[in-house]
Amino acid sequence: MNLKIFMIIVIILSLLLVFLIIKFILDMFRDSYIENRFSPYSLNSSKYSYTPFFEKIYSYIFKVIKRISALCKKSVVLKKYSEKYEKYIRYEQRQNIEAIDYIGFKIFISMLTGLFYILASTLRLKFNFAFLILFIILGFFIVDIYFMIEYKIRTKNIEDNLLSAIIIMNNSFKSNMNIIQAIDIVKSELVGPISDEFKKISMDISYGLTLEKAFDRFYRRINVEEVKYITSSLSLINKTGGNIVKVFGSIEKNFYDKKKIKEEMTSLVSSSIFMFIILVMLPIVLTIVLFFLNPEYFKPLLETGIGKVVILFIIILYVIYIFIVSKIMKVDMDD
Repeated sequence: MNLKIFMIIVIILSLLLVFLIIKFILDMFRDSYIENRFSPYSLNSSKYSYTPFFEKIYSYIFKVIKRISALCKKSVVLKKYSEKYEKYIRYEQRQNIEAIDYIGFKIFISMLTGLFYILASTLRLKFNFAFLILFIILGFFIVDIYFMIEYKIRTKNIEDNLLSAIIIMNNSFKSNMNIIQAIDIVKSELVGPISDEFKKISMDISYGLTLEKAFDRFYRRINVEEVKYITSSLSLINKTGGNIVKVFGSIEKNFYDKKKIKEEMTSLVSSSIFMFIILVMLPIVLTIVLFFLNPEYFKPLLETGIGKVVILFIIILYVIYIFIVSKIMKVDMDD
């Protein structure tokens, strides 16, 4: 019994360590462009040269990931699969990071989780090849969870600051500036993800893409309906003509009203969302507590065929419950 508890603790600590390693590598991965940006303007002493320990580790890991990425480039399937990671690359990272590097990073993490399983199997003197494959697959896809969370936060930040970008653009149009100049003002005046996205828009236009295409790529990266509305308005202005100041004034008013209504609706349902989170987490917490207090309690479910069917049935009902309640609680502002 004590051995089982010890192994559970080892697995939890291993998963926590994997998560911390993933976060550390991603942070270093994201900030790698800083060294390349400032190294031409810094002085390197020939007498004193010291590389911190963690930077050495990062440098070695980055080289390993780059080598894995170079192998992945030879696969058409992996190159196609990597295209969905383009939206995660920031403007400043484009000189050092490619979408295929994310695939290399995922493969590296899957190898790492497989290694953790082998070490854990060595401690308990029991190895299962099927579990090794399972850990490798989990390691490959666990990175996507981090990316999705970061992407949601980034998209929310862009959505919150989109109104400020529209106001700046509209004021620029009132000052007789064109759209290119308005985009340049937005990317210099604002900070954060919204500035990064407008830098990408400016870069796309400089490469010869039309305004509609550049904003359509912006919409596909962040999938915010308001951006689709801007793209449609720009396309309509270019095809039929019109007063761009009045059009963006209407967009500004519409965005402001929609944001105000959304904030009011969010404040009204915030207590219900909190209760929903508690109700979702409560069965999981109670199950974990019961397992640690009395592991024998779940033996009839885990060691019998009927028990396994009951567990599967409970999981299906639990997923359906979460899906239905989340749909009920969702505040849809798109209509």
